Amino acid sequence: MKIRGLFTAFSTAALLTLSGLQNIAMAAGIQIENAYAREMPPQAPASAAFMQISNHNASAVKLIGAESDAAELVELHTHSNDNGVMRMRKVSDINIPSHGTVLLQPGGFHIMLINPKTAFKAGNHINLTLQFSNGEKQSMQIPVKTMQAMMNNQNHHDHDHTMEHHHH
Repeated sequence: MKIRGLFTAFSTAALLTLSGLQNIAMAAGIQIENAYAREMPPQAPASAAFMQISNHNASAVKLIGAESDAAELVELHTHSNDNGVMRMRKVSDINIPSHGTVLLQPGGFHIMLINPKTAFKAGNHINLTLQFSNGEKQSMQIPVKTMQAMMNNQNHHDHDHTMEHHHH
């Protein structure tokens, strides 16, 4: 009996560890995957957070805000092409269609972490809470990654994303 109890505890711990490696959070049909923040030089005025948000609900939902104790100000941003010049601008929300997925990625939608309280170093984690139009909030700890790790991650995302479309 004791051995079985230990095995069950070990199995549960192993499952929790494995799910932690996936970096997935899920609440009320909204799934967050592969969330991370960008490492930055010590005096940088801002960093950014990226992730994949999937909406498994029957109706669209909007990401309407985010907060973090790691930065003075947290805003939703996107990049737009202004006569051939890429400009970053604040947006009031990011629409996640019903049964759809939105990628927050470099060059597109992202979460700006302005005036970080300490420099974001690779290997550290920061707290991030997302606020959605349906009243849901999702809090998570996300890892800080180097630019190189982000680029590797991005290539992986693109590959997964195109594979996903073939199945539909």
